[in-house]
Order: sequence, then C-alpha cells, then structure tokens
Amino acid sequence: MITLFARVTCRQRKPSFQIKSSHVLHEPIGVQQTRHFHPIIYSALSFGGRISAALLGRSMRKKLSKLPELEQKQKKKSLLKFFGILSGALVCGMSVSYLKHRDRVLFTGRKRSVTVGEKQMREIADLTEKAILDQYEGKVLSAKSQIHRVVELAAAKVLRANRDLEAVSNIPWKLTVVHSPTKNAFVLPNGHIFVFTGFITEFVQNEHQLAFVLAHEIAHVLLKHSAEKNSQLSWKLLFDVAVTLLAFVGLGEWSASLLSIMASYFYELALDQPYSRLMENEADEVGLMLIAKACYDIREACAMWKLVSMKVQVEDFGGGKEKGSFLSTHPSFETRANNLGLAMERANHIRAGRHCAPLQSPDPVQSVERVKQELDKLGPVAPGTKVKILQDEVPGRKAIKLYQV
Repeated sequence: MITLFARVTCRQRKPSFQIKSSHVLHEPIGVQQTRHFHPIIYSALSFGGRISAALLGRSMRKKLSKLPELEQKQKKKSLLKFFGILSGALVCGMSVSYLKHRDRVLFTGRKRSVTVGEKQMREIADLTEKAILDQYEGKVLSAKSQIHRVVELAAAKVLRANRDLEAVSNIPWKLTVVHSPTKNAFVLPNGHIFVFTGFITEFVQNEHQLAFVLAHEIAHVLLKHSAEKNSQLSWKLLFDVAVTLLAFVGLGEWSASLLSIMASYFYELALDQPYSRLMENEADEVGLMLIAKACYDIREACAMWKLVSMKVQVEDFGGGKEKGSFLSTHPSFETRANNLGLAMERANHIRAGRHCAPLQSPDPVQSVERVKQELDKLGPVAPGTKVKILQDEVPGRKAIKLYQV
C-alpha cells in the first residue's frame, strides 16, 4: 500500500454541522420546471415506432414485387416523389418548430430549441422521484445524520447565494442522501437532489468539491437540460422511424435491419453524444459560477476532476492517459479539468464581486500536480491497482492511496 500526498497552505473552512436540517431546502415562490422522458416510455415509443415502420415498409415492398416490371417502376417513382414531399414537409415542420421554441441558455447564451411541455415533464419527474424513493426504501439517511448535514450545508449555501436567479427561487428544492455504494449524484427537474454516499466517499475530498458536484447537478436543472435532451430524443425517434421505413421499402430484410441499426448508431455518435458532452461541459461551467457566488474555493472543482482523472488512469488504463471521449456521453475528466481552467478568470471575477475572502496561495491544483508527479515516478502500475482519494483531514492536503484488490 502506497500513500502519495502533497501539502499546500490553502486553509479551508471546516464544514459546520450546526445548520438546521430539513428535507426541504427552499420553499418555492412559483413553479417553473422541465423534465425528461421516462426511459421505459421512450424505449417503448422507439421500439414500437421502428417495428411499425419495418412492417409497413416490408408490406409495401412485397406489394411492389407482385406488380409487373413497368408498373413497379411507376410505383417506385410515385413512392420516391411521395417520400420526397414528406421529407420536405418534415424539414419545414422541424424548422418552424425550432424557430417557434428557440431560446437562449441561461448564463452561456447558447441558442437552442426546447419543444417539450413543462407540465408533462413535472409529472414524469414526480413519478421518477417516487420510483427512486421506493427503490432505496430503508437506505435514506436521516436529516439529522452527519453526512446529510454536510450535504445540506453545501447545497443550501449554493442555493442561498444564487436565490437572485428566478430559476432558483421558483423551485421547491429537496434533499435525499442515500446510504449506498452507488457512485452517483443527480437532481431531478422538480428540484429533488439525490446524493449517494458512495460518490462522496469515492471522489470527494472536502466541502468545496462537494459544493461543486451539487452545483453541477443543479445547473442541469437551471439550464433545462432534461427538456432540451428530451426534445432531441423526439427528433431521433422521427429519424429512426423514417430511415427504417425507407430501408425496408427498398432493401431486403437483413440489409434493411443492418442499415437501420447503423443509422441509429451513427445518429448517436455524430449528434446525440457530442450534444450530451456539450451539456456536461456547460453544467460544469455554470456550476463553477454558482459556487463562485457562494464564495467557495473555485479551484477545488478543477482539482477534483484532476484527481478523478488520475484515479481513472490508474484503474482503467494502467497508469496511461485517459482515452478519448468520442464514444461517451461525458467528456473525459482531464478535458473537464482543462475546460474549468479556462473558465477560472470569469469565476474569479464573479467571486470578487461577491466580496469573498481572497483565495490563498498556493493553488490546490498545483498540489494535485505534485501528487501526479509522485505517481509518475513510480512507473507502470501493476494490474488490479486501485486508487483511494483521501479526504482533506488536514487543510490543503491532497493525497491518494494505492492498493491492490
């Protein structure tokens, strides 16, 4: 077992456990929300749509094959003309829909189109919330537990500092901490924050990093990413159905099936996953601004992703560099750390405007870099090596522990 660490003199405020605990973090002054398709609903629609398109296309192809050759050509020309008109109508409809529902993303100003209704999204979110609470019944920590208090303190501080935003003050924020090894944290579009203890113990060193994780997830809600993603799923559904129908009309069943599957994967690789990575980077950037307004140490956000990147490099790539994120819905942790580094100047400006205490030197990121240098000196790591990111029990201490499973 090897422990690598580096010290910096940046002092950090210890979490206060004196805050009044409650599952409701903020009472709403209005209702304004968005949400995502339930996965089962979308899967059913996608599967049903493609099967229906395949059956219709195969039926049309069989009818064509029974016609005389000359009549087949005429029918094919008519079908091509019909599909051409239909495609043009769909493109025009999508363009009109985009223009009608276009808006700009909060903070970043990115243009987008959100077509999903908020009322339906809220209803699905409530169902999702109930399903999660039922699934983890008996594992939800009491509001009086120490871990819950730490998480609540960080979440409440971020939300209070940003209550000037209408999107924050209009949501009834709630918190649930689940005792589970699951490495996850997320916020439903109805404002229910879920944090799993496995994520905290595995990746988070201190309150500053915890606040950033919460702010990142809160940012997804403020930016209405779920509704935006859901709007994209609607277009993907139309794309899959159209390609499947055309494939089964013009090709044999095996060729048509293969083309339909390849087209769906192409859509995901070329459009869906890059779009997801864009939203993750956006939530990182906005989350950084949220914790800057709360006077947290913004450098810890970058330090956290660098530490997680180091962990992934050792455990998944034998100490080598993280592989590219082309096949992933999330950017690599190294990329996320670099992107946050580019946003530090703006975050510092926001932090200064809130009259926060100056950030002390040296930078926590430099401490992580020294840990990385110590790790590199060890050379190639043995297969099965795991990394434990140690909490900041001493102010400014950055450390990891290597061990074999």
